[in-house]
Amino acid sequence: MRTKHYLFLGSVLALFGGAVARLRPALLLTAKVTALTLDTPPTAGIALRYGNGSPPISLIVDVYDQDGNGGSATIPGDQLFLEVPVIGAFGGTYRLTTTATYRLLGRPWTSVREFTGQLTTASVGTPPSQP
Repeated sequence: MRTKHYLFLGSVLALFGGAVARLRPALLLTAKVTALTLDTPPTAGIALRYGNGSPPISLIVDVYDQDGNGGSATIPGDQLFLEVPVIGAFGGTYRLTTTATYRLLGRPWTSVREFTGQLTTASVGTPPSQP
């Protein structure tokens, strides 16, 4: 009888652990500008990486350089790459602010993270040629 009791309790704990792991939000681990295109309008390509858990419902990404030039975009939470149209001569050191909105047990939960980085000359594209 004791073995069945332990087996039942172990099964309940495993089920509870699986449910908690599934409900845990997948926090944004990294966000960085991978490329800058000089098209009209210029765009900043941004790569995102999440941890384990359920993805956010939506994500707002704001990107700005040290002079205040930048842009913003809102995307679905399961997207891993996006292009943000930027205003001004974007370059140098940048700051990314992300606002992720999750739904946990029917209630909204918001997480704001900031990331910084430096644009290199290799990540800046060439302007399109004029005909």
